[in-house]
Amino acid sequence: MIKLPDMQNFGVELELTSDMYTSPQAIAENMIYPMEVIDSWSEGRPTSGYWKMIPDSSIICSTSAPDCNKFEIVSPVLCGGAGLSSIEITLRGLPKKSIKVNKSMGFHVHVDVSNLSLSELKKVCQNFIKYEDVMDTFMPNSRRSGSEESMRYFASNQEAVPGHSLKQKMAYLESCSSLTELVTAMNPKGRYYKLNLTNLDEGRQETVEFRQHSATYDYHKIAAWVRFCIWFVVHAAKFRPPKAFAVGRSNEYKFQALFDYIIKDRALKQFYTARRQHHRRKGDTEEEPCSVACAHGGICSAKSLGSRTSL
Repeated sequence: MIKLPDMQNFGVELELTSDMYTSPQAIAENMIYPMEVIDSWSEGRPTSGYWKMIPDSSIICSTSAPDCNKFEIVSPVLCGGAGLSSIEITLRGLPKKSIKVNKSMGFHVHVDVSNLSLSELKKVCQNFIKYEDVMDTFMPNSRRSGSEESMRYFASNQEAVPGHSLKQKMAYLESCSSLTELVTAMNPKGRYYKLNLTNLDEGRQETVEFRQHSATYDYHKIAAWVRFCIWFVVHAAKFRPPKAFAVGRSNEYKFQALFDYIIKDRALKQFYTARRQHHRRKGDTEEEPCSVACAHGGICSAKSLGSRTSL
């Protein structure tokens, strides 16, 4: 895959559970990098320069481990390829036999956009709503628009932006004269959208958060999605403002356009071609059922990324 920009900051949040016999403290002690176990979500909110584990009450245990420990692993600010390597090293310390994921958990990526202007952020948002439908096709059914999980925790940005057609919605984003207007257009009801920009307007962190991906501790899936999110932001911001697809364009056509004109990484295109094929065949089979109805489906500069991702 194409080498990531050396100075591109990002962060990750991995929602996971372990069986009742494997405590967060025991997991942390087995990590290669130091990892702090935080007792409460509010205590884990401040910025820090280390990996940490934070309790997450929104998670529901899997049927195979109903008395689970529920937590989120949060990275410090990571950078480029060295950051991906640190994720891989961190995942080695996980006791894989004790870890479960299901529809109530997710995997979030924060991409630093501190160097982008308002006009560049508009292009990121315009491209996101342009390609949102095709991005759904390489996610499990539960991580797509229309699912119960999506309605509650990662709603459609395309549906949120005012306008009847995609062309009108993209024009509305272009008309935004301030960052606050842009954030309100993309996230009118807060942060629970596929692309979350609320950190920018709140003045906490200069990041956008990709919230849609299903929970995983598979490094290949994590690294691919991190790469996808970074290249999406970098290239969407750099290229000319996008035009809406002609009515009737197929998802196959949109998929080709997304990877040929925005992502520009052949290996990533092959990876997500395979993921699309897998989900056509398997649906949600990678995700364990919940014990009850699911509630929702290298270190760089010292600056915070994401709602709980920090340095």
